[in-house]
This record gives sequence, C-alpha cells and structure tokens, in this order.
Amino acid sequence: MVNYANITSAPGRLAYRLSTPRNRVATGIDPAFSSVLFCHPPWLDHYFFCPQLDDPIFYNEYNLVAIDMPGHGMSLLKELAGLYYEVLQALKIEKIHLVGGDMGSLAHMRLALAHPEIVESLTMVGPPTPVETDLVMMGFTDSSK
Repeated sequence: MVNYANITSAPGRLAYRLSTPRNRVATGIDPAFSSVLFCHPPWLDHYFFCPQLDDPIFYNEYNLVAIDMPGHGMSLLKELAGLYYEVLQALKIEKIHLVGGDMGSLAHMRLALAHPEIVESLTMVGPPTPVETDLVMMGFTDSSK
C-alpha cells in the first residue's frame, strides 16, 4: 500500500511505502524497532526495493520505509535530503539506517552530512561521483570521435 506525505517544502506529495514487523501495510512506525529508509536509483521508484521490503529478514526486524524520489513514481521533484528528513520527522523516526542505490546514495550521503545525529548506518550501493571530473569528461569527448 502506498502512503503519501504532505511536506510543506515539497511541491506536492511524496509517495512512500511503510512496513513494520507488526503491520506490513502500516501508516506509522513501530517505535519498538529500528527503522531503515530505502532510496532508489533514478528512473525507478520505491518498487526497486520490493525484494527487501518483502524479505522476512528485513520486515521481521525493522520498520521499512521506501520513498519515491521526487520526480519519480508518484512523487514530485525538489531537494532530496531535506525532504527525506522532513518525512522522517513526520513519521516520528528519530534514528535511521540509510540504504541508497546510485543517486539515492548521494541523497542519503547529503542527509547523513546534514543530520548525523539521526543516522545509525549508511549503505551506499553504486554511488556516482557528484561532479564529473575533467578526466571523465575527456573520456566521453574522446569516445565520441
């Protein structure tokens, strides 16, 4: 089940899926358990993490939150780290394990840098470089000839 967070700084609504050990289609976290926030790669949505959300190794032990990155799935575009922090605050999540793929890794890195007090762990899967270096750009230029 998809939930929606109405965040004041967002240009619309943010779609997310929330699962707790006691309720696989929850609308709020279970404070007795740690929480994990999943952030998908670009051009995808929270369904990217369905294998983890549907795995009893995860859902029996953690509150699981998977948000559609703004501009993906049913969410709209805006600055990610700040919006994710606002969603965590709205869900009353005080501590979080962050798991991100590709650009989702960068969003979580920015969230961890801005709010280290809430981060229990950070897992970055295939993070890209935030800025292309001159050498990388030269490689693209050379390969286009």
